This record gives sequence, structure tokens and C-alpha cells, in this order.
Amino acid sequence: MKEKRPDRPKPVNLPRRILVVDDHPVVRHGMSALFTAQSDLTVAAEAGDAHAAAKAARSGELDAAIVDISLGAQSGLDVVRDLVVRCPGLPVLVLSMLPEEVWAERALAAGARGYVMKTESSAAILAAVRKVLDGSVALSARQSERMLQGLVGTSPPAGVPPVSRLSLREVDVLGQLGQGYSTAETADRLCISIKTVETHRERIKDKLGLSNAAELLRFAIEWNRKP
Repeated sequence: MKEKRPDRPKPVNLPRRILVVDDHPVVRHGMSALFTAQSDLTVAAEAGDAHAAAKAARSGELDAAIVDISLGAQSGLDVVRDLVVRCPGLPVLVLSMLPEEVWAERALAAGARGYVMKTESSAAILAAVRKVLDGSVALSARQSERMLQGLVGTSPPAGVPPVSRLSLREVDVLGQLGQGYSTAETADRLCISIKTVETHRERIKDKLGLSNAAELLRFAIEWNRKP
């Protein structure tokens, strides 16, 4: 009589492994609690800066990365670019407090697969994560409409801020100005020359229709206070 073999264990769907990059420990821990409460997601690593993110990426055991744009003196978009190069095929989702109408297209241009605001609900954030894991692009309906209108050449909807006219580096310079950093400090923090900072400031004034340095400073301070 033929011996009956024991049943083989059924394959188990392992949770998808996420890297969370944010310079605020409370945010990282909050994201970790949110994701690990899901049966299909887990936080494999946390990073507070570009160096730690690169180190985590070298493990080669990630299914997706979630990156904030504001990482102290560093730009999260630089982290996005680095991750895309280091880990081809790794979907990266940007999670930020910065307005999507200004930053979403820049994030996609850097290689991200989506952009979601931190002010969105937990359900919306989880949906965005799962969307990029499935190979799709995750954007809010509002931002998708803005980008579609841009493609077909129609006027942008009301409420789109004038800062959207600025380049990525010009936005960086505006942010530094709004935080009270001098030209020399801005140059040092962004690793560019003082002359380049001055050139960016002149272009910002032109694009925003500002007459002088005082108006630029007031605008930068007010803009920097917004979530």
C-alpha cells in the first residue's frame, strides 16, 4: 500500500516591505503603526535622512519606499532620485505636507510613482501605498485633474498658487528665504554659489511679479507659514 504523503504547507502571502523616510521620529513611528496594523504591509526600515535611506536601500529587501520632501537641509526629491537609481523598479511614494499643486509634478519628474498629502486620511494613504505597489500612479483626483488640464492646454483651475511657476531650485531658495536664512547661508545649505542664489532670487521676483527684495521677503515668509 502506497504511503500517503503529508500535506504540503500552503504558501503564505508575506506582507509587502516598506521603507519610511522622514526626519520626524513621531511621523515615522506613526507610519510604522499604521502599516504594520495591515495584514499585507509592514515597515522593513525607517530612515531620517538621505544617508540612512541609502543604507536601507542596499539591503535589497524592499517592496516600496515612502519619502517626505522636507528632510531638514536635504531635499526628499534627491532621495527619490537616488532610490530610483539604486533600486530600479522600486516604487516610491512621496508623502508630504507641502502642497501637491506645487510639488506633485516635481515628485513624478524625480521618479516617484505618486504623491499624497499628510493631511489625507489613513485610508487614502494606505490606498496610495497599495496603488504604487500594484504598479499604478497614485495622485489625488484634484491633482490628476490639474495635470490633465495642463496636458490639454486649458487654463489651470482657480486656487493654483503662483509658486507653481517656479523651478524646483527656485522653490528651494524661496523656502530658505522664508525660514530666515541669508544668501550665504542658503548657498551653503543648498550647496550652490552665492551668485546662483542671487540669480534665483531675481528670477523668483520676476515670475511672481514682485518689485523688490522686501516684497520677496514678505511673500517668502507668508508662503513658508502655510502647511
